[in-house]
Formats: sequence, structure tokens, C-alpha cells
Amino acid sequence: MKLKNILIFIIISSLFLSGCDLLVQPGNTNTNTGTVSTQEANLGISFEFVDAPTKINYYNDGTYDSISALVEINNKGRYPINQDFNGRIEFSGYDESIFKTSSTNPAIISKKLHGVSSINPDGTYDQKTFTIDDINLIEGAETLDLNIFATLDYEYATIANLMLCVSSVLENDQTKVCERNQVLTFEESQNAPIKVTQVEQIGGLNNNLVKIYIENIGNGRVISPEKFNNEKIKLEGYKDINEKIDISIEVDGIKDITCDPIRIELRDGKANTLCRFENPKDSNYPASTTITLKYYYEDTINRDIKIIKTNI
Repeated sequence: MKLKNILIFIIISSLFLSGCDLLVQPGNTNTNTGTVSTQEANLGISFEFVDAPTKINYYNDGTYDSISALVEINNKGRYPINQDFNGRIEFSGYDESIFKTSSTNPAIISKKLHGVSSINPDGTYDQKTFTIDDINLIEGAETLDLNIFATLDYEYATIANLMLCVSSVLENDQTKVCERNQVLTFEESQNAPIKVTQVEQIGGLNNNLVKIYIENIGNGRVISPEKFNNEKIKLEGYKDINEKIDISIEVDGIKDITCDPIRIELRDGKANTLCRFENPKDSNYPASTTITLKYYYEDTINRDIKIIKTNI
């Protein structure tokens, strides 16, 4: 009987400790530090060449193997759910005096490229094809390199969920249920290219300061609304000067929250902002909190194709 009771105690203790790891682990007496677990890490939007040749034969009679590049775009993030996806892809890098195409360029991505939900547990995808219709091979050339770049521009959002402490009771009050001073780090991504990496809460009886750190963990970059809304993605001599991220924060039970700045510019891929809110009178509860980052993002992939003249 004693052995059975010991085993039950060990199992219950293990469950309790593993549950604590998801939110906040105690640090010193004044500040809590911990990690926030999120979904399986990914960058939300991914795209790749799923069907594109690496070598093409060009024959003596002027004919050649078909040149067609298929790109698949996947959305396994959390955005958008209840609105249309907004994005486009443009193919470039080829010499237009040599390679002719009738493909729509840029091509609009399906507005139904929604994020992961109960309806779409695996996310959604779209495919776009770029085809070369004609080649003007340079006379005497035996080989020719074709470098196709696919640049994806899209509107996206990062959504990070955590718990902050809303409490107007004294620090040593035995009824206090949460720690106003805490540091939360996010080990995984929020299934988006821009990540909330850390949140610091510094709280008092009346006011709270929340410092939010963000980082670009994707392979691309944040772009401006002006560049996104331009007709062509590739703009000669264009300098982007408004590539910023809009931030908002919602804390359960709190109406007025101010952040400065609310539009964040990344420096070397990183940035932070400071938010403030007041504790309601007689408040004492852990508050569900959602941080939302909205931005325009650009990423590029490429495929090299070698065209070889064949004496047939």
C-alpha cells in the first residue's frame, strides 16, 4: 500500500511540475522567469519550386524541352482566418531579350490561402506556374544559364498568447495570486516570420510596464505598404523607407493600454516597444494576453536552369 501511495504522489507531482513549465517558473522573490510554449515552430508562409527542371536541351532545329517552373505556397500559420489572404508572386532574373513568356507576372495568390484552423488543420496552399514560351539562343552559344527568381510579397500577422499579472494588492499580501514582475521568453516561433521573443512585465500597485521584444527569424524582410501596393515588385532604384510593424496588445479586463512606439522599425532584425496599463481597483488575477504584430513581408527563392545545345 505504501508503494502504491508513493507512485501516485510521484505521478501527480510530475504532472504539476510539467504544467508549470508552460507558463512561469519561479525565479527570485521579486521576479518570475519562464518560457511560453507555442505550436510547432514554423514560419507560417513557406514556398518552394516543386516542379522545375535543372537542365534543358536545345536542339538544332530550334526546338527545346519545355521550360515550366511550378511554385507551391503553403500557409501553416495562424493568419488570416476570417479574412482574405493578400499576396502576390513575381518571377524575375531572366534576360527578357532572350527568354519570352506570356505568364501573368506578378501573379496574385489565392485569397483563400487561410491559416491553420479547425476547418483547415493542415493549413492551405496555392500553386503558380511560370513558363518560358520562346528562347532566342545566342548564335554560337553552346550553353546558357537561366536563373529564375520567385519573389513573394504578402500581408501577415504574428499572434502571441501569454499570461500577464493584473493585481493591485500589496506585494506581501497572502491573497496575491500572480507575480507582477516577470520575464517570459518564447522558445518557439509563433508560426510567422516575425517573432515575439521576450516579454518583461514590471508592475506596481497601480501601474504596469510591459516591454515587448521582437525579431525577424524568417529568410526575408519587412517591407512598406507603399512597396507592397506598387504594381511591380522589382522596382529599379527604389528605396524602401517605411518598413515598419504595427503592434497591438489586449489584456483581459483592461480597456486602456498605450504602447510607444506602436509602429516598430527593425534594427539589425530586432526591435522592442514599451506598453503601459493601470491595475483596476481591487484586481488580483492572471490575465490572458494577446500580442498582435501586423506587417508586409517579402521573401525570395531561386532555381538555376542550364540550357545545353544538343547536336541532334
